[in-house]
Amino acid sequence: MKLHLTWLENVRMTQSHIDLLTRRPLTDGPPWLDRRLFPFESRYLDIDGNRIHYIDEGDGPVLLFLHPSPAWSFIYRNIIADLRGAYRCVALDLPGFGLSQPAGDFGFTAEEHARVIEKFVRIRNLDDAVLLGHSQSGPIGLYAASHVPDRLAGLVIVNTFGWRLDAYPSTRRMLGFVGSTLYGLADIAGNATLWYFRHHGMYRQLSPGEVAAYYGPFKKHRSRLAHWRTMRSLLRGSVLRDVERATHRLAGLPTLILFGDEDDRRTQGNFGVPSWSQRWAATFPNHELVILPHTRHFPQEDAPGAIAAAIGAWHRNSIQQRIRMESSRV
Repeated sequence: MKLHLTWLENVRMTQSHIDLLTRRPLTDGPPWLDRRLFPFESRYLDIDGNRIHYIDEGDGPVLLFLHPSPAWSFIYRNIIADLRGAYRCVALDLPGFGLSQPAGDFGFTAEEHARVIEKFVRIRNLDDAVLLGHSQSGPIGLYAASHVPDRLAGLVIVNTFGWRLDAYPSTRRMLGFVGSTLYGLADIAGNATLWYFRHHGMYRQLSPGEVAAYYGPFKKHRSRLAHWRTMRSLLRGSVLRDVERATHRLAGLPTLILFGDEDDRRTQGNFGVPSWSQRWAATFPNHELVILPHTRHFPQEDAPGAIAAAIGAWHRNSIQQRIRMESSRV
């Protein structure tokens, strides 16, 4: 099913004890973060020497949000604010992003990020979770998900891919450039990825507080290696081949495919090659496809209300209905 939203729709130690130990007060945090924009309790876990920051808001079915590069969990603030009344919304910052601190030997590869996500799911006992991946966190999240399929109830796929890019040469060239040494030097010297994110990744103009929240984690030159190395690793070796195989092992899961209308146009295939949204639809038979109007690559900033509404409606109709049916047969 393909839906087009209108513009108006845009408008154990017990878990509670663990939560108390991992929380930080709302006033805690760096001076560049306005807690009025991010009014969530900060929590931390140590995973393989990485100090992982995450938020865990609300009660109910679990939604696990994985951020794109160069953003962090801050990008989901408005979506989580809308959904935490009915869902348990969990969002972590990958090592080197947001408020997470990488281990000294962390290499920012896709495989390393995926291992952190997998261990996070196990440590936090996230069962019957819906995993949301966007952009770079799409293939990384799917690779992690394939190692914990018994923990998942469904997937949400946003403006991303999960396969080798041989059939999409223009995208491969663009991502190859972003992962090149030349671009890496520009990123380290001038925060090139964040500049693009701010000026071309969305239609809306960020407020000064929002700009500070996105730029804050990357003030030091060394900190900007995280998104460059993450992107570069996706195109090297067998990562995307392994992700493609992993994705097919998850094909039975209910899946919500969310694409911004600009990204959906830009990933249309030529000469019989399916677009990315079409390819996802063919991969996951039990899917719903929603095209978000007037949105660019980061729809969390252009249409958070529409995304929250789409997730809520899909979860009620696909996930919760299936659970009720299975329970009635027991």
